[in-house]
Amino acid sequence: MLLDICEIESLMCEGALPTAETLEIVMSRKNFYPIKFLLEFLIKFGAVASTETLNFAIIDCRNECDFEDIIRILLKSGGIPTTETLNLACDELPLEAIKCLLEFGAEATLETLNILIMLPNSTDKVDFILKKGVTPTEITLNLSLNYSSKVIIQKILDLGVIPTKETLKIAKQLAIKKNKKKDKLIYYDRKRRATRNLQFN
Repeated sequence: MLLDICEIESLMCEGALPTAETLEIVMSRKNFYPIKFLLEFLIKFGAVASTETLNFAIIDCRNECDFEDIIRILLKSGGIPTTETLNLACDELPLEAIKCLLEFGAEATLETLNILIMLPNSTDKVDFILKKGVTPTEITLNLSLNYSSKVIIQKILDLGVIPTKETLKIAKQLAIKKNKKKDKLIYYDRKRRATRNLQFN
């Protein structure tokens, strides 16, 4: 059932007060009106966002075209981001929005860094979190071998992380895998050329 904005306004004018839970209900339902509009409407009547509201929005509103605006509205209306909020947002929000969460009090941790390391196309986010002072560990380094660019790996090493036996083992396995892949490509290329030569002869 779609929300009737006139009915809601009438109820609030009679004294019904919207809460953080009201905001979450609005975000979880299909509405005729844009979620951004409904949130601003309810906040005007006194609804205050919470940390849970923020976390809820990151999960439920990720496909909304004005997703970033929704997050900013909730931040400005009292939603306090935590490390959990930041970790949830890593994959969903661009770097500028992550900076915004940090400005509103979210704290980046080693877990945040390690999550970002494993995500595709997150080099700029990883670089930013490293510059914020999050200290990488050997686990971060080992993860970076599998998921990150050489630039990030070098930055982690420059920050003083010392490769362990496990690090060297992972690096060796990756090198073997890379060489096998290269050998396979060479094999198929030679096979294709040989087939082509047979067709012409």
